[in-house]
Amino acid sequence: MSSGDDSSEVRYSFLSLLSERLLGPTVTHLHGDLIARGRTIMILREALLSGEIPRPDALDWPRRDLRQTLIAALETANVGPYCDGDPEITDDVLIYLLDSVNEAHHLYERALVAFHALARKDQKQRFTLG
Repeated sequence: MSSGDDSSEVRYSFLSLLSERLLGPTVTHLHGDLIARGRTIMILREALLSGEIPRPDALDWPRRDLRQTLIAALETANVGPYCDGDPEITDDVLIYLLDSVNEAHHLYERALVAFHALARKDQKQRFTLG
């Protein structure tokens, strides 16, 4: 094994601490950096298992606007007591969170493509009329 492989192993070794249910969804997620995402899921899991919800600024993922919205939703729903000491419920919440961020990411991409298409259509009409 090369030294590059060794550094990658060390760099991503913390992922082995994720529950089996969270490992796949965390690693294969499309939004953001894997290390930031993995660490955030670990921080969230630890906090939720203790019945707590971390502050958005304690997390590095997802983007700040999404992070604030998701934490606000967790607080409003008062999920802390439901997750307290319950790994299955906690993992369900985190998988839902991962899915929600994925949906937001896809919505952003679809909207971006649609808005670019509309802008090109408008530009083409102006060119034709002008």
